[in-house]
Amino acid sequence: MSRRLLAYAVATEGFLLVLAWLLGRLVAGGDVFARILPGPGVQPLLGSGLTGHLLLGLAGAAGSAAVVLAARAHWRVYRESVDPIIDLLFSPLSLGALVVLSLAAGLAEELFFRGVLQEVIGLVPAAALFAFLHWGFRKELWGYGLTAFFLGLILGAVYQWTSALLAPMVVHAGYNVIVSVKIKTSGGWGPIRPDHGRIR
Repeated sequence: MSRRLLAYAVATEGFLLVLAWLLGRLVAGGDVFARILPGPGVQPLLGSGLTGHLLLGLAGAAGSAAVVLAARAHWRVYRESVDPIIDLLFSPLSLGALVVLSLAAGLAEELFFRGVLQEVIGLVPAAALFAFLHWGFRKELWGYGLTAFFLGLILGAVYQWTSALLAPMVVHAGYNVIVSVKIKTSGGWGPIRPDHGRIR
């Protein structure tokens, strides 16, 4: 099952990559891949070099992961919503497979959602669509959708602020890697406050 799941996930990310390239050419005004690296007109604080964008991305990944993991540790109904889908989707995969999938999602989903959709429909609608495609309006997955919307807003704001896709890609991939490593190395999501118990 884990190989099929990984193959499906990588194929989905590949489809998004091709779709981002195609729609970027047709509706978003050019080559979406040209938006990855910082160029002229980027945020002056970060400059046109890669270092500031990479550091911002890493800080955003760590901060986003910390917020989501804290919410999960202290908010029982949120944990009850996200744990089953996280266990179903990611438990069968090896740590290496999760890292590959995290990197693929960071690249493809940011090219599509921020590089194309946000350019066409705006930050909040793109974040909402990002959440919907992770959630699918399934009532029991509301926590997963809420997480995706929160991350979509963060990723969109970082893209808007930096005028380049590099930092949001690093935030996205880094967040996924941090959460994946946390899941795999602790045998699950990890310790829960004693008054909440472990949900299984």
